[in-house]
Amino acid sequence: MPHTTKAEAVILDDGNFVIRDGSNPSTIYWQSFDYPTDTWLPGAKLGINKHTGQLQRLISWKNSEDPAPGMFSIGIDPNGNRQFFIEWNRSHRYWSTGDWNGQTFGLVPEMRLNYLFNYSYVSNENESYFTYCMNNPSYLSSLKISVDGQVQQIGWLEGPLSWILFWAQPKDKAGVYGLCGVFGVFHENSSSYCECLKGFKPLVQDDWSSGCVRKSPLQCQNISVGKEDGFLKMSNLTLPANSKTYQKVSAGRCRLDCMEKCSCMAYAYNNNNGCSLWEGDLINLHQSGAADGRAGAEIYIRLAASEPELHIGNGSTRTGGNVKWKLRTALAVAIPTTLITLGLFMYFRCLCKGKLTRKGKEYTGHDIMLFDFDTNPGPTNNESSSAWKLWSSNKASDLMDPTLGDPPSTSMLVRYINIGLLCVQESPADRPTMSDVISMIVNEHVALPDPKQPAFVAGRNVAEQGSLMSSAGVPSVNNVTITAIDAR
Repeated sequence: MPHTTKAEAVILDDGNFVIRDGSNPSTIYWQSFDYPTDTWLPGAKLGINKHTGQLQRLISWKNSEDPAPGMFSIGIDPNGNRQFFIEWNRSHRYWSTGDWNGQTFGLVPEMRLNYLFNYSYVSNENESYFTYCMNNPSYLSSLKISVDGQVQQIGWLEGPLSWILFWAQPKDKAGVYGLCGVFGVFHENSSSYCECLKGFKPLVQDDWSSGCVRKSPLQCQNISVGKEDGFLKMSNLTLPANSKTYQKVSAGRCRLDCMEKCSCMAYAYNNNNGCSLWEGDLINLHQSGAADGRAGAEIYIRLAASEPELHIGNGSTRTGGNVKWKLRTALAVAIPTTLITLGLFMYFRCLCKGKLTRKGKEYTGHDIMLFDFDTNPGPTNNESSSAWKLWSSNKASDLMDPTLGDPPSTSMLVRYINIGLLCVQESPADRPTMSDVISMIVNEHVALPDPKQPAFVAGRNVAEQGSLMSSAGVPSVNNVTITAIDAR
């Protein structure tokens, strides 16, 4: 009879599952030690095949109930350094064992328990790998990468008949990168550790490795017209990595730059670091506070306009936000304009009725019109000058004060700046009345005229046709003049 080979599957005493020749057990066709999952048993290898580049590494379960590959893994350094790395998503390294010195790893002092474990490193032309064995073969132990991203060395105790933890790294779960997934926040002092950002929900219940997804899609991702997205202010949050930083921009410009990019998911601004923008998924968010000693910061998270949690800059709810923003902006335009007009009226009324003194000398109203303003006799005009320069350079949005919160749209912000500049044009005849200003604010779709250059930016040509000077004066040497008020 011809000889037939019968294969058999066996679990050996060391935990290795093998498929071998039934008549010749030394002939092994396949073994589980070559394909580790989340557990490293004594006698197995973790290393790299130098010919194929294939890594033998541990990969965590997806969650405590699902053995599918999860987000965390631990394996040997493929560059030849004698150490292990833990990675998130097979890409981001967040912990290492330190170099192997022949007896222990530099960053794992617990491995000095050499009366229990005997680790060794092997490197030849075919492969490089670590392996270990137990000094007492009757003692059971294993090393595991957990669903929480920690590597753990555990042992079995016969007395209580239970597994005990010898050591784990990182020691603190806060040191595990991306533990709560994308758009998830880690809370060290909370029993649940993880929760989603407001406006988000878990993609899979009880599986934080899958992270969180938006409850409502962003308006910028929607073709239809609707309210623009806004930002939720969060405090004491460690800022995620991989931001784009811009030093020389204002807080308002920072906010608008993020709003104008649909891929921008968050922004932060402070005087020291400038503007930071985050595009794409947010990962490794940690809630911090005085109790845990971690440095936190303020960050603004982009949310859909429909989200009830959405807050504007100073914390007011989005409900009625457009109306409040319009009211704040209208007051910001109307109040200074009214005060400037009243101040100029009072100034010239005093000028026309009597005399003013300057540095101990009296001047008449006619004299004042001929002043050479080497020093500024009245209110500064840097504001109107700076505003005009930004407007002329198409950078009007840089004028936004972040305390106003999110504008309903960038175009509306520019419209209100346009109204403000119309109110400070040099010629009173060109300026709108207060009733005109209110009408411009209320009727958003009515086109506005382009503003002319404000007063005090540069001297006006006194020979201009229709000049409003009440007496024929001569301009000062620096081309700055002051004129009496005329009715429109």
